[in-house]
Amino acid sequence: MTRNSRIVHPLGLLLFLLVMNEPIFSQDYTPFDFENGIWITNYFEYEGPDNYYQYYSDGDTLINNKAYHKLFQYHLRWWYVLDTSFNYYGAIVNDTLNRQVELIKAGQLEPEVLYNFNLDIGDTIKKGIGEDFNLVVTEIDSIQVCGEFHKRFVITRDYGGWGDIAFTEGIGFSFGFVEPLVIFPFEETSELVCYTEIENNNCSECDLLLNKKDIEPTYNIRLFPNPTSNSFIVESERIISYIEIFSINGIKVFEKAYHTSHIRIDRGFDTGMYFIKLYLNNGETVIKEMLFE
Repeated sequence: MTRNSRIVHPLGLLLFLLVMNEPIFSQDYTPFDFENGIWITNYFEYEGPDNYYQYYSDGDTLINNKAYHKLFQYHLRWWYVLDTSFNYYGAIVNDTLNRQVELIKAGQLEPEVLYNFNLDIGDTIKKGIGEDFNLVVTEIDSIQVCGEFHKRFVITRDYGGWGDIAFTEGIGFSFGFVEPLVIFPFEETSELVCYTEIENNNCSECDLLLNKKDIEPTYNIRLFPNPTSNSFIVESERIISYIEIFSINGIKVFEKAYHTSHIRIDRGFDTGMYFIKLYLNNGETVIKEMLFE
């Protein structure tokens, strides 16, 4: 035996391999990076339009003496010829101690658990706000996203040719960020198209609906009350020159010219969601959602 020879004890080799593979098998929790993260999701129906959503957070808010990130949704609709809308979606926060994510949707007062990562194989999860059905965790592995390993909880492999159904710490569900799971993939479905982080070169390139620097609005527009059963008020920092209202099916149900920043629309519509398209005097258009009860 030479001077440089070494006897490697089997136990020492095992410990070495475990240390080297620690990022893959680590039990450390990876929270969501709401300050820098951007999620792009797509929801589409058979013979219907694709709907793309971009989620990101900007700023903080205090609710029930607890700090939350303000979550925004930027929506691209096919049948509006690439018109976009900008909306506050709700308040979201990491509960790192319990390995959960809480969400208070706009208009609600109490938080709901959007994600629970404190799970083992065989445990069930509830996917999406308000969903009743449960899904069973069949595998737990890790994937590398933006240069870091994230624990992934697999529900099933290669679901009907649509890939794995899984949800990942710090990233979210494979079928979308906050969208409920759609279980009829040949009729309607949703998917997380891309995840990226601001100023992180280790992330994949995402085809963003808009850049981070362009997200903050240069004006404030309010529609209230929302929801409403009859009339509502529109307030804007800029002059509104024209308003159109569309049903959720894209049918125009109202249009009128204006030249003011404060408008009251005294007219009720059938129950449902409507899109209020505002034409501003600077040439920009903004789309807001209004729910009639």
